[in-house]
Amino acid sequence: MAQPLLSPINDYVFKRVFGENLTVLAAFLSAVLGIAIRGEDLAVIDPNFRANRAKDHLGILDVRVKT
Repeated sequence: MAQPLLSPINDYVFKRVFGENLTVLAAFLSAVLGIAIRGEDLAVIDPNFRANRAKDHLGILDVRVKT
């Protein structure tokens, strides 16, 4: 019996698919943004946003890249 596919909107699945394979991430970003992006053009960086002031909140992204 075939197992159902995991949903790409699940945080864990999204991080595994797009955070670990820059070729797939580049293709996704190219399709969404309408510009040519290659996997070599991307660099994964720390997905955490630090709070700068006492009232700020910590932010964590699924994937954060620099082109």
